[in-house]
Amino acid sequence: MIFKFFLILHLLFLFPLKVSWGVEGCRETNQEMHIGIDVLKQGGYVVFFRHTERNSAARTPGPLSDIDNDGECIDGTVLTENGIVQSEMIREKIKKENIIISDYISSPTCRTRQMASILSEGDDFEISRSLIYGTMRFPHEIPALREELYRIFDRPIPEGSNRILTSHGRVLDLIDFITPWLCQGDALVFKPLSFGHYKFIGIIRLREWN
Repeated sequence: MIFKFFLILHLLFLFPLKVSWGVEGCRETNQEMHIGIDVLKQGGYVVFFRHTERNSAARTPGPLSDIDNDGECIDGTVLTENGIVQSEMIREKIKKENIIISDYISSPTCRTRQMASILSEGDDFEISRSLIYGTMRFPHEIPALREELYRIFDRPIPEGSNRILTSHGRVLDLIDFITPWLCQGDALVFKPLSFGHYKFIGIIRLREWN
């Protein structure tokens, strides 16, 4: 037992862990839906990210949806240091693989804006309330949010490029898409068709960007 303990310490010293590509307690499902990032090289896709790691165990001073609606950046609503590194690694992989991104659109929450800022290397991104999760929505705004989200999918994408959305796990019910379970940092890939129609291509897991 002692030997195993020191062996593990030795391996960690030789191969330090700089970033975690999994999220504790998040079990990957829908294996048949997994795809690699190479599909994005041809362009023409909407890439819907669930934000990278936040501290899900943080105790916020009120309901998370209220704090997110106020756009506050506190523990529990921001990316962790690991989440920031994950976003940076995604950005660098996009650049390394010559994947062209035409535009970035983010939900208004702190962590999704952080991720969009990292991916776009600045503040060159739009903010759309249509990308908020269910408990953030007020009943009176749902029809307008649905229309806006459809417009995001319908908007033409320049040939050879892709659109990135930074959002949350449970959002696309707004346009009647039953979202597979996503771990933080996972992405759904869609091929826009026309007039509010789209084809679901698959899930890119966070580890694919490593």
